[in-house]
Amino acid sequence: MNIFKRMNKAFVSKIDEFMQQFDNQNSKSNSQEKEIEKHKTIFKHRDHKINQKKSSSPVKWPKD
Repeated sequence: MNIFKRMNKAFVSKIDEFMQQFDNQNSKSNSQEKEIEKHKTIFKHRDHKINQKKSSSPVKWPKD
């Protein structure tokens, strides 16, 4: 007996269709634009290595 049924991954609810239509007809607010920019910056710094020169030299520990 298969407890788990296959999911329809292409399903879009009526609410999702309405929200998509609303988003297409209306421009984004200032706060939405700021939020988008904030997350672009977070993505850039989190997921992409930024080459920075190391300003410090390795620590030279004294021998015992």
